[in-house]
Amino acid sequence: MDSAPAHDSSAARRAVQGGPPPQRFGSYLFSHILAEGGMGVVLEAEHAVIGRKVALKIVNPKYAAREGYSPALVDAFMHEGRVLGAVDHPNVITLYDAGVVGQCPYLAMRLVPGGDLASLVANRGPLEPRQALELMRACALGLKAVHQAGWVNRDLKPGNVLLERDLTPRLTDFGLAVRFGERRADEAIAGTPSYLAPEQVDGRALDQRADLYALGATMFFALTGNAPFAADTPEDTIMRIRAAQQPPALAEARPGLERNLCLVVEKAMAIDPEKRYQDGREIVHDCDSVLDGSDPDYALIGSKSKRRRTLFGLLDRS
Repeated sequence: MDSAPAHDSSAARRAVQGGPPPQRFGSYLFSHILAEGGMGVVLEAEHAVIGRKVALKIVNPKYAAREGYSPALVDAFMHEGRVLGAVDHPNVITLYDAGVVGQCPYLAMRLVPGGDLASLVANRGPLEPRQALELMRACALGLKAVHQAGWVNRDLKPGNVLLERDLTPRLTDFGLAVRFGERRADEAIAGTPSYLAPEQVDGRALDQRADLYALGATMFFALTGNAPFAADTPEDTIMRIRAAQQPPALAEARPGLERNLCLVVEKAMAIDPEKRYQDGREIVHDCDSVLDGSDPDYALIGSKSKRRRTLFGLLDRS
């Protein structure tokens, strides 16, 4: 990698503030801002040698100006890189490169041109049922790869589902990911309230089922344009989730949807993790079944033994 000038962090600040782009940040040339958060900012950039365009995530210079580049900050920022480094799947954002330029850490990821699911729904309205099922299936495959690598995302939501031009989804933003069963009781509730599983709201140890709940909640939004359990404040949203005995009825939120589609989304959002889909494979199976015009086996049958009998045609479907 090319050596970086000492003023690269100030050059990044000029790019974020709309000034002339710096000539170089390590091996990358900046272009425009794609997204900006409190801790990080994502820029469209190009590798100066091979010409590949990337989404370059760096520490937000405004944040660094206040907090500085502490070792803890760099480690927290690089956490996402370690998660993505363990996953290789077409429905998860690809990490090309990671490192530190001067004091500023960065991640260079695939540049996904189609925006995100939240923007798509805001601009075009709710998805058609088949489109939503295909999207849910692909996201479940991506989550399956993440979970097989031993991670729970904890922050799946419409804004973190990036879309290729053909609407192939790529899951992104793994900064809050934790290992299976890891509990962080010393921190505030992490994630976006409307898409948090009840066990996440309560600070319990998490496994893959928390992400499957978030996928169901994301599909609820994709099909209705509204987040489930949404209230005027995050605190009120959390209270609604804690008080809920069952997920909101999708058919009431969007009348006319096919029953089997509603069953799949509501199964993913079951309040009790034991009544939810247990892994991404089960969601993929049911999405395939509904797309083929059949009933969703896992959404209809509760026990494992009954599921097996149903799959072999030994039990009449309801």
